[in-house]
Amino acid sequence: MSDLEFEIWNLKLALPKRKITVMAAIKIQLNGETRDVPADIDLDRLLELFSLPGQRVAIELNNMVIRRADWPGTTISDQDKIEVVHFVGGG
Repeated sequence: MSDLEFEIWNLKLALPKRKITVMAAIKIQLNGETRDVPADIDLDRLLELFSLPGQRVAIELNNMVIRRADWPGTTISDQDKIEVVHFVGGG
């Protein structure tokens, strides 16, 4: 074989079967920016996902303020608009 020639091999490989879990993603608007997040995520997990503080914040979901007690049970849907506002003390 010359330097310009090469062989093509027809190989069949036996690979073990593996279960693959694919997480569905949804798009949301978070503080005005489009973000991809896992489907079925709640507001508590959203704060953790983006390393946002859980204290002294308010969350608005589609123009409605959500009580802190309701964050764990409030699931986010595709195209939701979420605003997270952090309160800062001062004098």
